[in-house]
Amino acid sequence: MPKLDLSRPCSISIRQQHPTVDLAARELAGFITTISGQQASVIALADGVDVQSAPDALYFQLDFSPNGDDGFSWRVDGNTIDLHGSNPRGLLYAVYSFLEHLGCCWPAPGERYQVLPQGTLFELPESVSESPGLPGRCLIIGHQAFMQDVADWVIWAARNRLNTIFFHTTTGSLALGAVPESQYQALKPVFLPLMQERGMLLEHG
Repeated sequence: MPKLDLSRPCSISIRQQHPTVDLAARELAGFITTISGQQASVIALADGVDVQSAPDALYFQLDFSPNGDDGFSWRVDGNTIDLHGSNPRGLLYAVYSFLEHLGCCWPAPGERYQVLPQGTLFELPESVSESPGLPGRCLIIGHQAFMQDVADWVIWAARNRLNTIFFHTTTGSLALGAVPESQYQALKPVFLPLMQERGMLLEHG
């Protein structure tokens, strides 16, 4: 199994501009920086342009196919790590899969619950490939208490490869097993941009 030393300089390249791809690169750079203690750089490349990293550096290459499912793959080849998604959302999942193999995990919403690995030397499989068993994987938010942390829930859902959030709402005076519609509308500016950035589907009703 390949060994990866994150104490080395890291660069992350993206060839296709897309909000979800930009997020994937930021997430990868942010976690690598936190784990290694040194800044990982993100480079946007034009088609046909290659960047040669320093001989001792790690080089992450991110790309996606335009019209696939949420499948993904990644491969470690010497100093180069290729991450590919069947679509932009699949590429984001490829990043989270790679981070999970480093030892990151998100068992519950909120930064205080995330688990990060210790050290900078990791043993990884040479390649990983996954495809979803279900096209839709939904988190249901059905109580006003959960809406207080709705941003954390959106982030958690994407990191755990859910692609849909259903907000079960009510206009009744008693919100039993549902979110008050007024609360949903008030918090929409908080959660909607996060969902759009992650390519997630919204269900409301």
